[in-house]
Amino acid sequence: MPAGRGHVMPFGATLLPEGGTRFRLWAPGRAHVELELHGCSERHGMKLLEDGWHEVTVATAAAGARYQFAVYADDRKRWLVPDPASRCNPDGVHQASAAIA
Repeated sequence: MPAGRGHVMPFGATLLPEGGTRFRLWAPGRAHVELELHGCSERHGMKLLEDGWHEVTVATAAAGARYQFAVYADDRKRWLVPDPASRCNPDGVHQASAAIA
C-alpha cells in the first residue's frame, strides 16, 4: 500500500502484518456474537471486551475473505449482519463484507 493511504481503525476487519485478520464489532447489550466466514463451516465465537466490543482473530482469514457477524438476542434469535465498519461490500451494503488492506 502506498504511504499515507491507509490507517488502522479500532473496529471492523484489520489484516495483521503477521498474517490473519482481527475482527471487531461494537454490540453493547449483546453477550454473544459470532463471526461467520463464507466458505468455512466453523463459526468463530467473539470475545466480549469492555465497553461492548466483541473481538476475534482468525489466523486463516486473509484479504478478500467474506464475512458477516451473527448477533444473538437473549432468546437465542440470530441476526446475520454485515460489518457496519466495512471498507468493502462487494455485493452491496446488506450483504457480506470483505476484508481488505
